[in-house]
Order: sequence, then C-alpha cells, then structure tokens
Amino acid sequence: FSGGWRYYNLDETHRAGVEFISKQRFWRLNFSQNLSYIFSRIAKGNNKGAKVPLVPDYKLAFDFGIEALKSARHNVMLFINPIFYGNQRDSYNTKIKGYILTDIGGVYAYKWSEKSLELSFGVRNVADTKYNYLQYKANGEYLYLPAWGRSFYAEMRFRI
Repeated sequence: FSGGWRYYNLDETHRAGVEFISKQRFWRLNFSQNLSYIFSRIAKGNNKGAKVPLVPDYKLAFDFGIEALKSARHNVMLFINPIFYGNQRDSYNTKIKGYILTDIGGVYAYKWSEKSLELSFGVRNVADTKYNYLQYKANGEYLYLPAWGRSFYAEMRFRI
C-alpha cells in the first residue's frame, strides 16, 4: 500500500534482557513457563533514548501438554499455549497495548528404527484476539495493519 510503513535503519540500538524458564513433568502432563524481559533503546540519532519500535517490554508464556497416548512407536500429545505480549511502542513512540494469544493443537508421532513421522495440527489465536501487527503515521494520520485472526495449520515431518 502506498504511503505506508517503510523499513529504515534506526541507527544504533541497545538491547539487554533476561529470561526465566521453568519446566515440570508429572506422569503424562508437561508444564512449562517462560518470562522474558527486554530493555531496548535507540542509542544514537534523532530518536536517541526512545524505545525500539515494536519490541514488547516483556512476554509471559505458558505451555500445558498431555501425552494422550504413549507407546514404543506411537505418541499423541495435546497442548494449549497462552502467551501474553506486553506493551510496546510504535515508531512515533505511541503505546501499543499488550495482548494475549492462545494456541491449541496436537502432535501424532510414529517412530520406527531411526526414522519418524510427525503430524501436527492446531489453531493459532483461538480467541480471535484483535491486535495490530503494525501501526504507523502517514500524512498526519495513524494507520493500522491488523494482525491475522484465528488460523488453522497442519504440518508433516518425516525424518530419515
């Protein structure tokens, strides 16, 4: 689209972060938690000191899975994965509110010898959360590029 966002060099940026990861397994239940924090600033140029655009301050993710079927050759795993993306700023330093995305799905794996076949399926953004993938200013007016809503996927992997 004309007059829209264009990628450009922000000059030098500084980023520092910390990430905490925890995993637990009880019987056939798998849990994991992940908390990430990133400090990002533009270090030089006209926007010195401003936050790097479209980088969330923090992200909090959970993963809950259950092995519905487990044998020597067959494995079926079902999961739900909610993720909270914290506030961020656009390139004009306007706040973009945080949002939650939740994915659900499953994986079927068949193994023999050193080979395996995996079939994955699921739904991304189950709640069809509305959020902007991008927002910017053109001709003095804010324009928004909405992110995809709910989507479905299927994948197949074969390992030799």
